[in-house]
Amino acid sequence: MLFFKYALRLPHRQTEGFVRTLFREMGISIEPPNFRTIHYRHNREEFHFDHLPDNPKDLPQGFVIVLDSTGMKLTNRGEWLSKKHGKKRRKGWIKVHVAIDISSGRVLDMKVTDNKTHDSQCAVELVENSVKKVESLGGNVKEVIADTGVDSHEIFRHLASRGIKPVIKVRRDAVITGNKARDEVVREIRKGRKRWKEKNGYGRRWHVESFFSSFKRWFGEYVSSV
Repeated sequence: MLFFKYALRLPHRQTEGFVRTLFREMGISIEPPNFRTIHYRHNREEFHFDHLPDNPKDLPQGFVIVLDSTGMKLTNRGEWLSKKHGKKRRKGWIKVHVAIDISSGRVLDMKVTDNKTHDSQCAVELVENSVKKVESLGGNVKEVIADTGVDSHEIFRHLASRGIKPVIKVRRDAVITGNKARDEVVREIRKGRKRWKEKNGYGRRWHVESFFSSFKRWFGEYVSSV
């Protein structure tokens, strides 16, 4: 029912009506849940991203992971109360952080946070969860690509401990600090940012941008339940 809801851009009440009509036309005597039940179950639904191939022969020689995030607006809940009582309420938004395997375009890990959570705070967790998932299938991660939002000493140290190559664009004011993995990237970028991007395939970030574009076309730019 949630598939119908998102495929047809239907609110919960219209989803109930659509499925009820569909069941009637198909001669199915089962009574579908009402829109309130759909809403409650929607909020409690848990999604798992177990899309990697089970056959080790289907795995790439080395996974390349892209990290990024996007913002999602919250629904206008409480709008009527705001108008009635004259209280302005900040609508706000949430952030969706993902780790994408560029060979398959599949989501390896996802984390939803509030808008105050910086990308760098989720980077290590996304990488670690992705690495564990890949290693459980007999594969390995060789590179992690990310933009400046992920730049932190912690993520560079974590990738170095895992033997993973960082293709992370550091901030323009980045300096040499003694973090070997990050310092190498800083030195390379100082020789030419464009040259560094071409040499390390930084442009492969388009995979995650394409994912977010498809994600928002499918689900919209705001959440319908929190």
